[in-house]
Amino acid sequence: MSFSTDRLQLTESLASMSVPARPPRVQLVVKLSKYCNLRCTYCYEFNELSNKSRISIANIARMFSQVRHAVDARVISGVEFVWHGGEPLLIPVDYYREIAVLQDETFDDPDTFQNVTQTNLTVLTGKHIEFLKSKEFFQGIGVSFDLFGDQRVDVKGRLRNSVVMMNMERLIEHGIEFGAISVLTRRSLGHARQIQKFWEALGIGFRFLPFHLSVGEEQSRIHGLTGPEQALALKQCFLDWLASGSLVSIRPMNDYLTYALCYMAGGEKAVYDPALDEAVYVVNVDGNIFGVGQGELYEARHSYGNIFTTSLVDILSSPNRRKGSSEAAARMDLHCRQCPYFGYCPGHPVADAAPEELQILDTYGCVVRDVLDFMVGTLLKADFANDIMARLKNGKSSAATAVAMSVGI
Repeated sequence: MSFSTDRLQLTESLASMSVPARPPRVQLVVKLSKYCNLRCTYCYEFNELSNKSRISIANIARMFSQVRHAVDARVISGVEFVWHGGEPLLIPVDYYREIAVLQDETFDDPDTFQNVTQTNLTVLTGKHIEFLKSKEFFQGIGVSFDLFGDQRVDVKGRLRNSVVMMNMERLIEHGIEFGAISVLTRRSLGHARQIQKFWEALGIGFRFLPFHLSVGEEQSRIHGLTGPEQALALKQCFLDWLASGSLVSIRPMNDYLTYALCYMAGGEKAVYDPALDEAVYVVNVDGNIFGVGQGELYEARHSYGNIFTTSLVDILSSPNRRKGSSEAAARMDLHCRQCPYFGYCPGHPVADAAPEELQILDTYGCVVRDVLDFMVGTLLKADFANDIMARLKNGKSSAATAVAMSVGI
């Protein structure tokens, strides 16, 4: 198929894969507890990882009530609860069963909600195996694992990679599906191709997550990547994916490739509207709710409100959220309006940029645009759009694990 003679077919194929302009559901990334058994040197929660406090059942009930109100008011149609940490599997399984009872009592329609989690997978007992395999609570699991580097250590400074490998084998043996996230830092960047080959060999969809949040300048200096380094890693990821014939879903590469194909096919444009389309929110242990990017470091000035005490309807129309949406729209005006890919790329990578990402935008420019230039240039030299479309559509990533993979924190 050539882009000049078959654009309509390609455009129609891409339409079924594009992100809705107005997402009907939201994700609440719930920081159930910050307590963790690891001390990953790049972790932006580093200063709170010894804190064992957790959200109480009473406050979880209040949160569910506020979400139910937003559903009844048709402000949202449903929610994916991403139970996050800290390390979520340090929370007793019976605690999640109590949460499940509250959900069933609060929501009339079970399709209204979904539960997923992101774990470092260093803790996995027989009870966990039974609980995860039953899917009585978690419908999706994301495993955060970098494979290489010396950053992911426990409280005594010991690497736990062998434990994670063993536990992944146990998940696979028990038929428990999971997605994966591998953080790219200065110390793991040189291993990016090996990381990609590892997940592809297992047939597990994963996400490359460049380091983007820090608790201080020193952490950012040690682990942060430059714009060119990020772009080069994603370009190589794309080339290796093309050559491999793999069906494994790799984010954000798959997203960027979809943007590139839409651009080449002259497909319909869809622009991200921060005020209407924001769909991912972080709930801190104290109930304060934030947008991603600027709000992920829990500064009070970025809080949209407290979901334990305030209606989610009111939170989503709060002055701080309106202010955040206005600032995100201004960033898009500055960095996206003149971009030839704008609309094929909706613009949310700029709108939701975290502090380290904003620095790259200001000093280097948009990494996404750099990668799209490369993808388009490569695709124009080849004629395998049909094969690419089939691979993107049939990528090995279930809806639930895709949710877990999509969380950019």
